[in-house]
Amino acid sequence: MKRFLLLMTAGLFGAPLQGQALPPLGLEFQVYPTGQISCIFLEKSLGEHYGLHLRVGYNRVRHRDLGVHEDERGGGFGFSVGAARWLKPGFEGWFFGVRNDWWFNELDWKDHIGTPEEVGGTTKVTVLQPTAWAGYQFRKGKLTFSPNLAFGVEVNVRTEGEPVGEGLILLAGLRVGLGG
Repeated sequence: MKRFLLLMTAGLFGAPLQGQALPPLGLEFQVYPTGQISCIFLEKSLGEHYGLHLRVGYNRVRHRDLGVHEDERGGGFGFSVGAARWLKPGFEGWFFGVRNDWWFNELDWKDHIGTPEEVGGTTKVTVLQPTAWAGYQFRKGKLTFSPNLAFGVEVNVRTEGEPVGEGLILLAGLRVGLGG
């Protein structure tokens, strides 16, 4: 895993940025009905319309009773690889793209809460989360702001313990790029 991340980082960001640069580093925050994602991202422009990014972050999960069990909560670290296309040159205005996240979550779950039959446990789950996303990017001084929406699916590809929630996901996000 560490070797993969090092190779991806070196391959994506080892060469100098081309043309009107995307912000090479930034922060991203996303919310969805059952959690929040906080990330640091690295980005590389390819020509005047395309960009690739890598992000590393934490996924805070609060499925509540929307998962398999009456209460599911926890979180974990993960990473993303994605690409986007801006409609206008210069990396401002509307963009759309695809992204794939991998999350390594640990969720505590409970059933029959508040009764003598209450049971619980912990599940470790590896989540694959492909999404399509779109947004609008604008600059304010040396910062770029990108409000965005993403739609995709969470797939539990490896589970240690009881099954936990997975399925369709809608995320609202904000990226703040530094420099560029």
